[in-house]
Amino acid sequence: SLRAWLDNLQRAGEDPALPPELRTVLPQDLTGVRDIVCSGLDHLPELIGKLATLRRLELSELGAGAELPSSYASLRLLGKVTLRGKELDSKARHLGPLCRGLPADASGQLNWTELMYLTVNFSALASVPEAVCKMVCLVEINLDHNRLKKLPPALGRLCALVSLSVEDNLLEELTLDDCSGGLENLQVLNVVGNHIASTPSLGCLPSLKTLQFKPQARPQPGLAEAMESLAEAMESLPYDEGRALREYARAHDVADDEDEDEGEMTAEEE
Repeated sequence: SLRAWLDNLQRAGEDPALPPELRTVLPQDLTGVRDIVCSGLDHLPELIGKLATLRRLELSELGAGAELPSSYASLRLLGKVTLRGKELDSKARHLGPLCRGLPADASGQLNWTELMYLTVNFSALASVPEAVCKMVCLVEINLDHNRLKKLPPALGRLCALVSLSVEDNLLEELTLDDCSGGLENLQVLNVVGNHIASTPSLGCLPSLKTLQFKPQARPQPGLAEAMESLAEAMESLPYDEGRALREYARAHDVADDEDEDEGEMTAEEE
């Protein structure tokens, strides 16, 4: 009944009253809820932030307006958080549900102190709060497909971290300078699909086994739009007049795919 109620919240502009079937069980059952797994919500209820025993929160296909209420920041027992927005094209990527960031309480804190697994994808996340750097239990961080331009150097203090993935963001460098005595257990690092032009320094990652990385310079302003316009123009040409252009484009795409395959390397191969 709880899941059905949450699944229907996209029709509500604010928290509705509890339905009758939930009012009678709230004192006995909802206060002991440990796991919530839902998809397709456009609005997130404050009620979830009151479930002090919650251990797992997995929300997928979140609508662009599904901002996390501040009460979620006080779910201290959370061990796994997965937040996935809808897959949007590059022009609409800024409309994700976390474009304003992860939740924070009245004092600006994010108190997920027991968190071990954090996944935030397709959510327009633009920055990683310093509070994440204090979550010493974190084993896995996946922030793929967001709008991150930099990572806080203090991530290097996370001694328990085994896997860090920031694929398809806007990073121009990987700054984990503050890793003296930290990141000693990091085994997997994925930075594919960013604007990092040179291989990151790996001197402070003694346990690294897999590095996924492809050098990629920052694109020139307007280049992506120009390429899209060229592709549209090519498609509008009669086949005989546009054949040479189309054959060149196909060959260029194949070459890019081959380069991408060669770009993924592991620390073992090095």
